[in-house]
Formats: sequence, structure tokens, C-alpha cells
Amino acid sequence: AISSVEAYHSEICGNTTGTPDCFGAADKCNLHRCFVHSNHAEGKGGGLGRCYAYDCVISNNTSVKAGAGMSIASNNENYRYLLSGCTVVNNRSSDIGGGVSIDANAPGIVTNTVICGNSAYGQGGGVYGAPCVNCVISNNLVHASTSNNSKGGGVSAAKIIGSDICFNLLETGSGASSGDAYGAGAVVSTLIKCNVFGNAISSGYKNMQGAGLYGGGATNCIIYENFINGSGLGAAMNAS
Repeated sequence: AISSVEAYHSEICGNTTGTPDCFGAADKCNLHRCFVHSNHAEGKGGGLGRCYAYDCVISNNTSVKAGAGMSIASNNENYRYLLSGCTVVNNRSSDIGGGVSIDANAPGIVTNTVICGNSAYGQGGGVYGAPCVNCVISNNLVHASTSNNSKGGGVSAAKIIGSDICFNLLETGSGASSGDAYGAGAVVSTLIKCNVFGNAISSGYKNMQGAGLYGGGATNCIIYENFINGSGLGAAMNAS
């Protein structure tokens, strides 16, 4: 793993952070057009921790806790961490935030980035907590485990502006029929000028609500063609 360096056109792969207090194969780095892949964290942030990353590909990283692609924890630092123009794809968290996870008070933002094909257990298959502007958040997945609820196949607990949230999925697993499903596209999030479409909740959950959006709010958004596979409430959105 690397820390506090600037890297250009580099490959960062095959690293493992073995303690829960470590963040990412790269932490406190400036990365430009790098390929960050196949790293693992026993804690948060399989690929990246507190970094600036520009035009990077972040893929196939895993984490036991939040943010398999990138994780930024709450802190008192006076500058913002950034993902810009990146592709975050096929990362997998055993907790929340398969693609990107940013704590509520942490200084981070994601812009002009594709977050696609990531997965998590519980909530935030693509994004958990990370403010996103002009992004595509698509084809992400939240798996249900045992009797736990599933939330936010694409986005959970985040502010999203000018982005597409599409084709994300809440999927039942073994024993998940006693759990509930909320917001395949987004859950408890603030959406502004977003397109929310093609998101789905699979059958097998006890209660299913808001395939497009559950909770939070939407301003100047287009929400269409979202789907609940079975009886449920608010295929487009449910503000309960």
C-alpha cells in the first residue's frame, strides 16, 4: 500500500490492509490516471482511502466494512477529498457502500464519475453517504442477508445532483424473506435534477417500498419505469 504520494499512470493492485483502522491500498494520495484494482481491506476502503483521484479506474476491490472502492471517514481536516472523472466498477463490500462510502461529516465529493456494477450487503450498493455531482450510478446491487433489510441499491443517505440513478437492484438472498426492501434506486437521499429509472426490487421480501426512491426528497427530477416484483408500495417513490 502507499500513503502521502503523488502517482501518475500507475497500477495499484494486490494489496491487503489487515487492520480495521487502515484506509485503502492508497491513502492521502494524489492519483492521476491510475488503475486501482484487486485490493482488499479488513476494515474500510479496499481501493482508496483519503485521496484525490482524477481519471482513475477503481475496480474489483473488496472490503469487510464500508467502501470497497473508496472510503473516507469523518475527521476534522480542512480540505476535501475528491473523485473526479473516474470509473468505479465491480467493487464489493461485505458491509455498506460497495462503490464509495463517505461518512456524514467527512470532507469528500464525487464528480463526473461512473459508479457501476458494485455491490454491498445491507445498503448503498453504489454509494453510501457520498455527495455526487454529474455522475452515473447504475447496475449496482444490494444483497439481502438472513433477515436483514435491504436499502438503496444505487444510493443510500447521500445528496445527488444532476446524475442518473438507473438499473440498480435490491436482491433477496437466503433467508431474506423476513426482511424488508426500501429504495432500489435511492433511500433517504436528497436528489436534485436527477433521472431515476429502471431500478427494481426483486421478489421474496416481506415488505417492498419505493423502487425508485424511498425517503428523502426529489427536486426537478424525472422518476420513471422503476419496478417492484410483487406487491409493494410506491414503485416510483415513497416518502414515508
